[in-house]
Parts: sequence; C-alpha cells; structure tokens
Amino acid sequence: MAAIEMEVREYKEIEELKAIEGFQPDAPFTQDDYQKIIGEYHLLNKVKCCLLKKNHPCATEHNYGFVIRLKNGIATLIGNSCANDNFEAATALRKDINSFRAAKTRRQKLEQIKNVLNNENEIIALLKSSEKTLKDAQKTTSIISQEIGSETTKKLREMSSTRNNSVQIALARTKTSINEKTKERESHTTKFSATIGFIAGCEIFNTSSWDTLQRSINKLRDALSKAKLTQANPKSFSNQKINSVALELNEISNLELLSKNMSEANLAFKNNNPLLLGYITENKIEKLNAAKYSLKLSEKLSGKNQARALIEQFETKLKAQNNADRITTQTTDKSYRRAS
Repeated sequence: MAAIEMEVREYKEIEELKAIEGFQPDAPFTQDDYQKIIGEYHLLNKVKCCLLKKNHPCATEHNYGFVIRLKNGIATLIGNSCANDNFEAATALRKDINSFRAAKTRRQKLEQIKNVLNNENEIIALLKSSEKTLKDAQKTTSIISQEIGSETTKKLREMSSTRNNSVQIALARTKTSINEKTKERESHTTKFSATIGFIAGCEIFNTSSWDTLQRSINKLRDALSKAKLTQANPKSFSNQKINSVALELNEISNLELLSKNMSEANLAFKNNNPLLLGYITENKIEKLNAAKYSLKLSEKLSGKNQARALIEQFETKLKAQNNADRITTQTTDKSYRRAS
C-alpha cells in the first residue's frame, strides 16, 4: 500500500520561524485549539513552549519541538516533551507527529536510495569484482585438488573449519651411549613433534565462506534492482517497503568486507610454501605431488626424481633445525612430546 505524502518542513533558525505566516512565538493554546503541524524545529537558541497548563503557558525553554497551526490561523510553538507528555496517543497532534516523523524518515530513506544509485557504476563494479574474487578462490582450491590430491584438499577444508592451520611432523632422535656397568653400547630414542609452519589463507577451502559471499552478491544485486524501481516511482511504495530497500542497500559494506577478506585469504594461500602441503596428511603420493607442484610454480623440471630430491633437501633441513635423526611421519599425535 502506498504511503500518503506529508510535507516535511524543518527549521534551524529563529528567523525562519518568524517568516512563517501568522507566527506568534508567545501565543498560548489548548489542545482543542490545535489544527495541524507546520514543521519541526531544532534550534541553537532556546524558545518557550506555548501550551496552556492550568491556565498558564508552559514556558519551558527548549531547542526541539514543533511549529503548529491553530484553528484561529495563528502559528505557534510546542516543545517535543510537552507534545509527548500532555497529548494522548489518540489525539490529532500525536497522530500528526507520528505521521510527520514517518514522512521525515521516508524522505531520508529515499535520499539514501538516491545517493546509492548515484554511485550505481561503483556498485556494479563491486558486484563484478566480488564474483571474480569468488571464482579465483574456487579456482585455487580446484588446482590444489588436481595438482596435489583430494586428501590434501579435505584436510585444508578441515583446517579452515577448526582454524588450526599449523603443520606438524613427528621426528625421532637417537643417542648412543656406553653402559658403564655392562660396557655395552645402548641406544635411546626420543620421539617428538615439531611445528614446521602454518598454512595461511586456508579459509578459502571452507565452502560455507563461498556460500556467504555468493549470498551477499545476490542480496546486493536484488537490492539494487529494488532501489531503481523505488526511485522510479516512490509513491507506489509504502514507508515500510522503502525502509526495507534502504536497509538492504547496507549490504554494500558487508560485500566489500567479505570480498576483501576472500581476496586477501586467496593471496595469502598462494604465498605459502607449497611443500608444507605435503605434510598435512599421511599420503605419500600427495606429498610427492606437493613437491612437484612446488617445482612447477618455480618453473623448474617437476618429474618424480626432481620432486624426491626436493623433499630430501627440505627434510634434511628440517632434521637439522630440530636436531633429529629422522622424520617418522606427519602427525600431531599428542603422545609425542613437542620439541623444546
């Protein structure tokens, strides 16, 4: 149902009030004298309320209230507090105040919609860039699945859900000593785990984040369409509908944030050391594939032999860093103590 139009006038200077036809700043009145609202004022200087209370003008000084027209043609003042406190909800003044405020809100929301549509090209650009951001993130996950394997992709999705992006391996350190009593050589093996890195940006593997971004894109596109219809024929839309459209346009800031986060996560993931991906599962084939992928990104030969050599070089460095003799498995088994 379309809203009934009500003229919204606002006054910020006393001189503006004085210019109103029939204005008398000290004309006392009763509830029965009221005819209609002329407008609303917000003043820096205080004025006095003219509502009669016990046969005396209220005279409460205030900055915010309403200019009203009396049945005798005079325009005078009533403070906002007096209007709320001394007129029942069913009275004409209170109803008119509610209608005035609704019309004011309506005007503000239509202005908001207009301002957004003035930047329609920027919104369309945001929609397009957000769609590209989503496709780029999905492409990255697809590449990892194809180049390395499904177990790695599944683990990355799990890491994105648990927000635990550390990569751990299990190592062993063996020390040999001579038993002073038996004079025999004895070996003592210590097993421990060590964190060798973190996978940044694994949020892009969380399919719910894809859905969230896609919903935001759809919501903003729908809101933009509704806004254009509203602006074209505002009189055919109710206040509630206009408020709803204006609210839906707030999706702009949400989409900007979601798209930015997705883009940054995708970039962060691409900047990871691809070799780390070979240590988040127990799959030896995918470990080898991660090494191949690393070589491929570096535009080097990426055959099995080159991949094995790269893994050996990487693990030699890891063992040296952790004072270990061997890497036993990629695990986060809590029965192993962490390296000190």
